[in-house]
Amino acid sequence: MGEVFEKLANKYADAIARERVEQTKIKIIKNIMKNMKWSLEDVFNVLEIKGEEREIIAKQLQNYEFDKLMKYSQKWAKEVSMTEADISEAITSVRKKRKT
Repeated sequence: MGEVFEKLANKYADAIARERVEQTKIKIIKNIMKNMKWSLEDVFNVLEIKGEEREIIAKQLQNYEFDKLMKYSQKWAKEVSMTEADISEAITSVRKKRKT
């Protein structure tokens, strides 16, 4: 039983370590993009990040930026007393305008 628990603990620790490495990579990439004014593609090329790893990191960056935007939007909506119904109505209005 102790051996099974130890294997599970090691597997969990490995997963946490991999996640931290990925988070560090993303932080480095974001800092390079910001400070050097480089595109994501440029950073990938310089760091020689290829294939599936590029896709994973790009998706994680998109998710991070989306989450950041959502938090900012929610904070703003609360500050101006905007309700979910107001937001839905605004989205519907924009979509209608795009169709025409």
